[in-house]
Amino acid sequence: MPLPDEPHARPAEDPLKQHRQATRDLFEAVNDALFLHDLESGAILDVNQRTLDMYGYSRAEILSLDVAALSENRPPYTQAEARSWMKRAAGGLAQIFEWRARHRSGRCFWVEVNMRPAMVGGEERLLVAVRDIEARKANEAARRDAEERYLGLFMNSPDAIFWIGVPEHGPFVVEDANPAQEASIGFPKAAFVGKPLQDWLPEELVAHLSTNYQRCLEAGGPIEYEETADVGSGLRTYLTLLVPIRNAEGRFHRIAGISTDITERKRAETESMEQERLFRLLFDRSGDANLLIDDSRFVDCNQATMAILGAPDKASVLGTHPSELSPPFQPDGRPSKEKADDMIALAHKHGSHQFEWVHKKLDGTEFPVEVMLTAIPWKGKQILHTTWRDRTEAKRAETQRRALEAQFQQAQKLESLGVLAGGIAHDFNNLLTAVLGNLNLARFKLSPESPVVPYLENAERTVLKASDLTKQMLAYSGKGRFVVKLHDLNEAVSEMVHLLQVSISKKAFLRLNLAESLPAVEADGAQLQQVVMNLVTNASDALGDHGGLISISTSATELDSDFISSTFPTQALAPGLYVTLEVSDTGHGMSPQTMARIFDPFFTTKPTGRGLGLAAMLGILRAHKAGLKIYSEEGKGSSFKAYFPAAEGVARASGHLGTAGPVALQGKVLLVDDEATILDAIGPALEALGLRVILARDGQEAVDAFKADPASIDLVLMDLTMPRMDGRDAYQAMRRIRPDARVILSSGYNEMESVQSLAGKGLAGFLQKPYTLEALRLAVHQALGS
Repeated sequence: MPLPDEPHARPAEDPLKQHRQATRDLFEAVNDALFLHDLESGAILDVNQRTLDMYGYSRAEILSLDVAALSENRPPYTQAEARSWMKRAAGGLAQIFEWRARHRSGRCFWVEVNMRPAMVGGEERLLVAVRDIEARKANEAARRDAEERYLGLFMNSPDAIFWIGVPEHGPFVVEDANPAQEASIGFPKAAFVGKPLQDWLPEELVAHLSTNYQRCLEAGGPIEYEETADVGSGLRTYLTLLVPIRNAEGRFHRIAGISTDITERKRAETESMEQERLFRLLFDRSGDANLLIDDSRFVDCNQATMAILGAPDKASVLGTHPSELSPPFQPDGRPSKEKADDMIALAHKHGSHQFEWVHKKLDGTEFPVEVMLTAIPWKGKQILHTTWRDRTEAKRAETQRRALEAQFQQAQKLESLGVLAGGIAHDFNNLLTAVLGNLNLARFKLSPESPVVPYLENAERTVLKASDLTKQMLAYSGKGRFVVKLHDLNEAVSEMVHLLQVSISKKAFLRLNLAESLPAVEADGAQLQQVVMNLVTNASDALGDHGGLISISTSATELDSDFISSTFPTQALAPGLYVTLEVSDTGHGMSPQTMARIFDPFFTTKPTGRGLGLAAMLGILRAHKAGLKIYSEEGKGSSFKAYFPAAEGVARASGHLGTAGPVALQGKVLLVDDEATILDAIGPALEALGLRVILARDGQEAVDAFKADPASIDLVLMDLTMPRMDGRDAYQAMRRIRPDARVILSSGYNEMESVQSLAGKGLAGFLQKPYTLEALRLAVHQALGS
């Protein structure tokens, strides 16, 4: 109200009227449709403009309607149901539910209804807010449809589908996996979903998978690759696609993966490539003339063909009919052209045909051969492979062919043996350890004069022989990696000279430049020879038919960190003394484009190559922690220089530690192994030596026992490979608890394979399984005295 004594003041509006107007403005401004209903009758008393827009009625029309007219009016969206909702809301409890509303046009749509009692103008009313959720429902339906389609694909796909969680800190975790992935792994996903990879997979496989996951994250997009691994169902090959997924903050928090099992396809491809490789090897290197016939004309031939015909090049042979390289008539009087066509037709009809023939050299000299025609598939059609065998050289040629076949079969046999051996050797060593421990313990507790002792000694010798067999099996398998010894690189090269000379072109000259007094290298001898052979044969191939010089040089050189970082930026080499092997040639050299791809699997510049030699050699060098430096210049030649770490003297504990006096041992030993048979055998053996023994069945249990009373434990004898926590992690955990903790690690693998990563970190010793009681006593005695 305006003040009474102020004549110039403007009349003030009624505050109540202002409040009502503000309330009305707010009522109209709300984006939801608003209804005011009579609390008793349910009649519509008022609506806002949004209601009129949503339902398509005028204000006068809508105020005359009941709820049924504004609803789909089919159960459960009826007038009676609406009154039930209103009644519950009138009772004082707000009601929120979804409803099917009807537009004036008859179109029905989804709404969300919010009912609650409210005081309006001093009267108790029912306030109803209605929100159009048609778009939301459509989105939900689309999402459900997408989820159902995804779930159908996820559950029924023959390919393994999985989700990998990427925590901000910590290891990768499998978040979900489909049935195909469960089948691939061999146990239900409840056993691995939500668990870090290292909790249920071997350490080597975890490292391999983690590297690929990290590579996907670094790429920032999909990556595809082939991988071979054993995730529980045997060694299989997979084509894997990884796709990184970002969260709302833009961080990659998940990786989607699909793995297709291509083992059978790869096996078929490998067999096909092996067959083609063997065919080309026999074709090109055979001492017999080998040719291919297509449409009755020669389309390919080997060097022996040109030699036997006296042809300067293939062009003199290719494109000719067999009769053009024959006298006009054969010894039986038939024209060569007519008889050759008949022989070709018979070979195509029956698959092969063998007969005698007379050919002639380009100078006209005739010579008898034994011809073998064989129909073979070639690029979608059938052609003939023909062999001419000079009968005077038949025995020599047959011997050569059988030797090549035997080498090929031997290589396949060794490869199969490696797959088989790796799966059983380690567990077999555990069993031998238990057997040997019980034998030793029995002999220890018997009088030396007991008549049983010789039998126990015989059994012990048998177990040790079995141990030698398992070591050989590990050498064949990928788990053992190497049969590692100290090697003189000069001696290794010198021993191969004869083999190298017969493997390279006769026009190539081999020169050795071997430095004196080289340090030894620690390597697998067979793989070291493979490196030399690959480099020299590649150098010979680079010389081609023109001949030239192949040089093999050795030296010793000190590499510092600057040289390593600039020369080997992608190879993890340590500074120090290296022994080098350099193979150079005076061949045609390589272009930059070729050099960039020489280590790609299946990349080759040779017409008959598979492109695997250098890739395999590079893997050998990496496994030996060796580097490789390459220099090539087109028209001048190439040089491959391998850097092997010089060997250092490392004390090795073994199963034959020599002898020492029978000193009684004292102290408490924590014996850790996941094999109960080993605990049952070695525990009493340690007690028989005078030691107190406590047992643990895995690394985590051992760490807990050690942590409970670290001062009382004088020595830990621990297996390397165990569930939950392996020996390496347990050892490092114990050293953190007590830095001077004395630990002997034990494994069925060799020392280099097992504890190389712990070198120089205070390890008290290593025992390779199986070991004798005497070896155990000496190792414990040495460790307790350290």
